[in-house]
Amino acid sequence: MKKIDVFVKECNRWQRYFSLGNWMFEYTNDKDEPAVCGSTDASVRDKHALINLNSALGIKFDIRRVKETAFHEVCEVLLTPLRQMALGQYPANEHTVDEACHEIIQRLTNTIYREEGE
Repeated sequence: MKKIDVFVKECNRWQRYFSLGNWMFEYTNDKDEPAVCGSTDASVRDKHALINLNSALGIKFDIRRVKETAFHEVCEVLLTPLRQMALGQYPANEHTVDEACHEIIQRLTNTIYREEGE
């Protein structure tokens, strides 16, 4: 199985895990900076994320690292609302920031806590 196929499968796994089904994920396997494993460009308004696995990664970049990169990039999507508010790219006020925080907390509660906390 190609690394990009593993990457997409793993991203889809974490997208389901964190209940990000209202987001559209699109994948690329383009060359990026040598130190970058993956990258994400996401829009809260559109609920769209373009997720890239760096095609320039060497042979030492094993399947475990591909899966870890997929998890990392999906977490980038999870935190996109807060990031875009902080950067002024998405309207922020006390209500929208609280709403974004609580949405993330609820996703973590529904996943991590329910699996580990009971």
